[in-house]
Amino acid sequence: MSTKPAKPTLDAYSTGAVRYHITPSRPDLIPEEFIQALGERYHLGAEIYGNWNWVGLPYTNIFLHATQHFLKLGNQLSSRPYPKEGAESVRSNAAAVAWAMAAIIYFVENGDPSQHPAPHPIKE
Repeated sequence: MSTKPAKPTLDAYSTGAVRYHITPSRPDLIPEEFIQALGERYHLGAEIYGNWNWVGLPYTNIFLHATQHFLKLGNQLSSRPYPKEGAESVRSNAAAVAWAMAAIIYFVENGDPSQHPAPHPIKE
């Protein structure tokens, strides 16, 4: 017996705008493959540039790199079925776009990167 997900409710605003009601976060629904690919992207960047180098990057740099990877990803996906050997490149470009979005979210939550120091890394 399958159950249908509850229909989302809409919040209405005095301006006439509507938006789906914000629900609690569900990180348990994030696919393991996505988390693994994103972690690999962070590892690659740390190996090349250092653990928290990205915190000092300007938004424009992150956005431009994300755009390049997004365009490559779009080209790759439009030529499906892509050969199995091309799957790693698709995964890499998708992870690069996801990394950039994670970085932008971090900056939105924590402010202008030039105005605060890098986070403290976990002690090993």
